[in-house]
Amino acid sequence: MKENDLHKLLIILAKKLTEKEYELATFVILASRNSVEFGYQYNEQFLDEAKNFYHKFKNSKSPIKINTKKQNCNILNFTDFKRN
Repeated sequence: MKENDLHKLLIILAKKLTEKEYELATFVILASRNSVEFGYQYNEQFLDEAKNFYHKFKNSKSPIKINTKKQNCNILNFTDFKRN
């Protein structure tokens, strides 16, 4: 197989997914290459949605409070938290 972006993607998927998940991914890639739209009318719409999925599911760990000082106000300081 030629070294191209699709080849690189398949290698990444093979390393990270289970066999069942890999089959689903390859079927979706094949279907999208054959003009199946999956409900997306524009390329930008798909790219925006894919970016949102990445941030939503990649950072799914709940934040842990690192600053334990009591505050008397209702303002949340995001620097007091971190993700695992």
